[in-house]
Amino acid sequence: MSSNNNEANEESAKEHSNAVHPVTVDGVDDKFEENIVKASELFLVAEEQVDDDAKLDALRGPNGPVDEKFDADEEVDLSEPHRRHFEIDVPPGGYI
Repeated sequence: MSSNNNEANEESAKEHSNAVHPVTVDGVDDKFEENIVKASELFLVAEEQVDDDAKLDALRGPNGPVDEKFDADEEVDLSEPHRRHFEIDVPPGGYI
């Protein structure tokens, strides 16, 4: 039973911390207090309505290259390296 409590506490601590995570999405700056957010929340930073096929690209620095891609429903851990700069990648024919 205590093992389950420890796992729950660790998961809760991973989701929330005292740190503030600055992010930049398509040139728009914002901050999150949560460690883990949905990629769809990061789409909203850029105030963009995106196609279902759009991806969120985590960049290795302000000008790339792409470190990892996320679907809108995937979780992004902002406490990991290279989780500050993002671009929205819309496939050809998609909208933003």
